[in-house]
Amino acid sequence: MPQPGPSQSASTGRPASDAAEFLTVTPRAQAAATFVAALGKAARAFVLYDPANAVVRQFLEDYRAKATKALEGGPLALEIRPEEIAVGEEIVYRDADREKSLAYRLFRDGVRRLTLAPAIGWDELLRFLEILAIRFTGIRQQEEDVVTLLRRAAFHAIALEAVEGFAPEEQDEGEGAAEAPHVAPPPGWDEPLPRLPAPVALARRAVPDELVADLRADLAPEALVPAALAAVRDALAEAARAGWPNPDADLDAFLAEIGKFLVAEGDLKAALQLADMLGRQGRSAAAAALLQDLSDPTAVAAFLARLPEDARVPPPELAGLVAAIPLAPVIELLAAEQRPARRALLLALVSARLPGDGAALAERLPSVEPDLGLELLKLIAERAPDHAAPAAAPLLASADRRLQSAALSALEAAQAEAPTAPLVALLASQDEALRVRVLLLLGRRGAPEAFAALERWAEGRKDLSRSEADALGRALAQVAPIPAFRLFARWLEPEKKGLGSLLRSSSRKEAFTWAAACGLAVIAIPEAEQWLTALAQRGDADLKRHCLAALAARRRGGHARG
Repeated sequence: MPQPGPSQSASTGRPASDAAEFLTVTPRAQAAATFVAALGKAARAFVLYDPANAVVRQFLEDYRAKATKALEGGPLALEIRPEEIAVGEEIVYRDADREKSLAYRLFRDGVRRLTLAPAIGWDELLRFLEILAIRFTGIRQQEEDVVTLLRRAAFHAIALEAVEGFAPEEQDEGEGAAEAPHVAPPPGWDEPLPRLPAPVALARRAVPDELVADLRADLAPEALVPAALAAVRDALAEAARAGWPNPDADLDAFLAEIGKFLVAEGDLKAALQLADMLGRQGRSAAAAALLQDLSDPTAVAAFLARLPEDARVPPPELAGLVAAIPLAPVIELLAAEQRPARRALLLALVSARLPGDGAALAERLPSVEPDLGLELLKLIAERAPDHAAPAAAPLLASADRRLQSAALSALEAAQAEAPTAPLVALLASQDEALRVRVLLLLGRRGAPEAFAALERWAEGRKDLSRSEADALGRALAQVAPIPAFRLFARWLEPEKKGLGSLLRSSSRKEAFTWAAACGLAVIAIPEAEQWLTALAQRGDADLKRHCLAALAARRRGGHARG
């Protein structure tokens, strides 16, 4: 069986492109091959895309980088042949297709050698690319040939060797070739040409709409996306039929370009259709790259730009696409968005990601501004309640009191164990009502280790209001009843327990006595009842009423809990 030639891929049998699918041995030749490939791609992009397009900029940067690499070893001499470009004895480019071949177009115009000096600047590289773009892309063929254009440019770092233009002869017929059929000339072919009409001045004339309707339909914006998807389907079908490799550099580059076009258009539905096609064809790397592009805030913003300005929720026809929008770019857009309708729409997109992305959203809350944090915490509480407590705990350390209060409310509503450290730290707040809520929450769902932290906090306070003392006593008794009973006994007999200096102030002694009484009311041991009886006999009117009410509740079969 004949082996594939250098201009043919050994794995697929497809013609080699300007990516040089042949062997180059030396690093010098390999660098030259990548430079020539980058030159060809940039030349095509120069005409196919708008100069400000990101694709053109990408090709230009690649062309510049490859040129720098190829010139690191000194001057680069490119030998131009009808179907090849060589460096020394090594082929760095080959394409037998004369309609597309860069080598053939240069050879046809008379170029035989191009030598680029290492000192070449970007201005000359760019001008060189512009000249080749005109000739390589097959347009404006009536202009001067490339030799004329290169000489006129008067390059300082590009040397040119050329001959007169080249007109290829048709191949001779081989032996035994069939004789061409005789074709009769048209009537009057040898008669004088008809007289041309008198010249007239050029004038613009409107073309009737019916003559250009089909052309306009093909070029209409709404026709571009279906055409792009159809092109992808055809390419993938051919790849599957012919057994193209996976991954394939040329095909992946084409798929990436289509994907970036759909992302730039903001057409989320079409982009997801493309990702689905790629996944079903096993092109997982291309699908992953497309989904990565979709996770960019710019892509999400482009999608939102297609929606009505006053839309506060996604339209029903897009409901199935909303859950595919990544969470991270939506949060970034929310942080910068001020329009009420657009903020509501973005919050609806966040809500669509819950409860699945509850943990990821909880991690983002400490880094957002307070107003947004309040909205997002509310969403988590409503749509992902299992993540409400982990989301709220770090927000207790916020400097914003609204956010502290909202985080505390989320913890109060949750059924999880209350986090000791952030709640005890919040007891340093200047807001007494907030401190009371913290104490009550620690009493209801605090861990046993919260007892020591509450004791240290209480004995470090200079004063306690009656509301705080009530909540403190109950919290201590609920968290650790037996240690709390011993602590209350110390507070009620300070001289015997060595706490005289701690409770020297009458106001502090009164506050600690009240805290002890409130705590004893919820401790279910007989000794607690004895202390309550003693306090009722020696305390003031309020303390007496409290102790008697607690004793009555205990005798009815329960402890005072309120």
